[in-house]
Amino acid sequence: MTGQTNSRPQGPAYVRITEDLKSRIRQGRWPVGAMLPSRHSLAREYGVALVTMQRAVEQLTQDGTLQAHPGRGTFVASPPAPAGAGASARADAGRTMSGLPTMARHTADSAQPQSLSSATVAIIVPVRITKPPAAAREEAWEPFVVRGVERVIAGVGGRTRFLSLDQPDKGGPVSWGEAVRRVAAEHASAIIVIEIYDYAGAQSEIVSAAVGLACPLVYVTWRPVPYFIPHVYYDARHAGYQAAEHLLKSGYRRLVFFQPFTAQWVRDRLAGARDAARRSGLAEDSVRAYPGSPGPYPPGADPVEVGYRAARKALAAGVLRPPSPGAKERTGVIAVNDHTAYGVLRAATEAGLTSGRDFGLIGFDDAPQSRVVGLTSVRPPLDALGEEAGHLVARALAGDASALQVGLRSLLVPRASTCLPAAGAKRRARREA
Repeated sequence: MTGQTNSRPQGPAYVRITEDLKSRIRQGRWPVGAMLPSRHSLAREYGVALVTMQRAVEQLTQDGTLQAHPGRGTFVASPPAPAGAGASARADAGRTMSGLPTMARHTADSAQPQSLSSATVAIIVPVRITKPPAAAREEAWEPFVVRGVERVIAGVGGRTRFLSLDQPDKGGPVSWGEAVRRVAAEHASAIIVIEIYDYAGAQSEIVSAAVGLACPLVYVTWRPVPYFIPHVYYDARHAGYQAAEHLLKSGYRRLVFFQPFTAQWVRDRLAGARDAARRSGLAEDSVRAYPGSPGPYPPGADPVEVGYRAARKALAAGVLRPPSPGAKERTGVIAVNDHTAYGVLRAATEAGLTSGRDFGLIGFDDAPQSRVVGLTSVRPPLDALGEEAGHLVARALAGDASALQVGLRSLLVPRASTCLPAAGAKRRARREA
């Protein structure tokens, strides 16, 4: 059974699964606030019937470890008490929310419960949004997140207003902290800050500005925040896990994590890819990072060109190569994002190689061009980030001032770039036999 621990609990399958899920939560696989995979997905992973998986999840919702929200998913509500611990340990774990102290002493004492239908929610974004998501530049995530926020706020009659850091019509840029203080002074009912890129110093500035506010603040960001602030984040590490798991299940046993530059989100994705390799019984070094010591992203550079130049070097060094005749090991390439993957495709085509036939290729972000070129990609949950931020604001306005974090996962979209024709033919033959 996938995911089980060495000291296998005795008893029915649902009991064993319950204990294994607890173990994975304790180990940090799903932190407090993180959303679990669907019950159908978990049932497939554990190799059991859906009814068995549902019974295991019910055990954890009844003891307070999980919380199910119809239409949204099942989330980790509090860390499981250590094996053999009493009720007081469970209560303490629930109160601390995985070490995140509550917001009550910062905001709840000065704020009265308020309905979202009468609220004005200020949304702070780094740059002005002048186009709808479909017309925005393809690398811009903020319009999609904002659309999710608006869906929740407008759906109950609330109002939104915007402040962008660049302030083109108000005399120039402002800092994250100044933006928070400005909208708070204008008596916003609540504030949502959308900071989903790696802006230097942004996290500490936003967290500092949130202390002492008379209104709730929810932070939409790119990784977990180890502070009291309610926040929604995109689980980049699990995105890397999904990418590697897909390649391994598709028959690629030699993986290359293609990183022509580095950043924290790149390192998170690499760590997730290596998690998947270990879980499949492979050594960590079965996921080769190339180049081994990349520098930061060159400011103003074209990411496709950056990927292309690095891919040409990888081809020359034999890191990317076609399989030898009769070889069983195929190379699967995980590019740090779709744009660098386009550069890999260009370099491979010049070398006479075809993705899906000679090697596998997967990117991240599911940019529109990925549909055109047939690139398998990991799509971030952009609208859902905004929707969850709206739900957290609603809870805070209703008087629930607990510090919460919600971790959301991406959707892997398989396309031609990771399709092994021979493997597909063998699977079809087995099904028809």
